[in-house]
Amino acid sequence: IVWLFEPRCSSTVSHWSGTNEYPPWHQHKLSSTLNTFTHYAYLLSLESTVLADLQSVLRDGNGIQVLFDVMSHTLDGSSGVGDHGVAGINTFLKKHECVDRCRQLRLQ
Repeated sequence: IVWLFEPRCSSTVSHWSGTNEYPPWHQHKLSSTLNTFTHYAYLLSLESTVLADLQSVLRDGNGIQVLFDVMSHTLDGSSGVGDHGVAGINTFLKKHECVDRCRQLRLQ
């Protein structure tokens, strides 16, 4: 497999969440935004999918973070390796802490 994107990326990877870890990032702007994005995506999927293992790299030094290798947990557990199904979704629901951005967007 040839990774066409790899030569353009920084070698420093930022990890924002794990397969079943959703740290409560309240002070860091990007991490709280990604925390809110995960919550929003869950609601947008009609509570059927949770994004997991969010990681990013800085693109070309211009401040843009590119997410890659995102995993998900789905109701039927069919999204691929690391999909923990309903148990993974329930882990997110137990561990997620809404940040100010969640409240500003009225995510419940």
